[in-house]
Amino acid sequence: MLPIGVVIEGFAQGLYTKLNREYIPPAEQKEVNLALHVLYPCLYALLALSTAVAVGSLLVLPIASLVRFSLFDLVLNHVKGDSLYSVGTSASTDKLLRSIAARVGVEVETLVKILKLIALVGAGGLVLLISV
Repeated sequence: MLPIGVVIEGFAQGLYTKLNREYIPPAEQKEVNLALHVLYPCLYALLALSTAVAVGSLLVLPIASLVRFSLFDLVLNHVKGDSLYSVGTSASTDKLLRSIAARVGVEVETLVKILKLIALVGAGGLVLLISV
């Protein structure tokens, strides 16, 4: 259920962002996007919390976070028409990723691929812990 929630959220935000780029003046985009950056993550957190209660394990919460980190931007970027591992320049997480990539000496897209793979493997490991 959590991966489906991430895909729906990523698709909706990607489509909305694509439309914003085309029809809303840049000066007003930040104000319009605020609802997306608050509402959708809150809905996903609610889904994760309700899943944790239903399963009876708080391990669902880090799994939900790792799954979202692994999949969300891929779907979002695909729907927006950007490259899958594209990293923006304005969000604090974008700046952090760019800073880490520069310090490590790799392309930011390479760093993102590695981090997403680690997160997906970590989520899988935690799922195995719950099922044991």
